[in-house]
Formats: sequence, C-alpha cells, structure tokens
Amino acid sequence: MHRNGRENTGFTLLELLIVVIVVSILAAVALPRFSKMTQKARSSEAADTAGAILTAETLYYHENSSFIAGTLPLASLLVDVNTTNYTYVVTLNGTASATVTATGVAGSNAAGITVTGTVNSDGSRTALITTTQQAPASPPPPPPPPPPFSRVT
Repeated sequence: MHRNGRENTGFTLLELLIVVIVVSILAAVALPRFSKMTQKARSSEAADTAGAILTAETLYYHENSSFIAGTLPLASLLVDVNTTNYTYVVTLNGTASATVTATGVAGSNAAGITVTGTVNSDGSRTALITTTQQAPASPPPPPPPPPPFSRVT
C-alpha cells in the first residue's frame, strides 16, 4: 500500500500482537517439558555414580569379604565422586548387603532428588530407585485488608 507516494514498511500492531501470543503459547507448552527433562538428567547423574559405587562395593567385598560404609568420598572404594549436587552415603545391611543413597544437596540443582540402590554379597543388585520430591508450595499471601469505611457527607 502506498501512502503519500511512499511504501509502508514494518508490521502492524495486530501482527505483532499475534506473534507475541503465539510465542507465549509455545513457551507455556515447552517450559514444563524442559524442566522434566532437566530433572531427569540430574537424577541420571546420581544413578550413574550410585551404580559405580555399587560396582566398587562388589569389588571391595570380593577382596576383603566385607563391605565398606560411610559418606563418600571413601578412598578405599576408588570412585571419583562429584559432591556438588549430591551426597553419597553407603550403609550396611548386616554383612550381606550394602545400600548406597544419593541425596540431592539442598539449594543445588538436584534438591529433592534421591537415588537408592543395594548390592548383595553375591554381587546381585536391586534396581536403582529414583524418587523426586517437589518443594512445598508456599501458601498464597493473605488478601489485603478492606479499605476503611468512610462516610461521605
């Protein structure tokens, strides 16, 4: 369209509004899926490390006829543990098995994630179990007090 002999360039307000609405809808759909994938990746870090700890416990048991317990890093297990996002604790279940628990550090990207697995003296393992706890939602703020009654004379 020509106005005053010049060609109009640019977008109309309606076109820009439509683009903003479409982008908003896409963001509303994509963000929850992205957060679920991010949480899954964080829990897989703990599952991989817990699996390595269980393997190290099996090897330690076959060499020493006992499991080793404590908070990692444990020098005897020879497992490189990154403790930035998780704390790893090995507990003994009598002399027949050991359980490793990876717990997300509060305030880290992995807060609320726990991974648990057990190895038996014969080398068999239970499946690694991942649990996720959502942070409790804060209660909504109280409604504002009503305005004071004023009398108009």
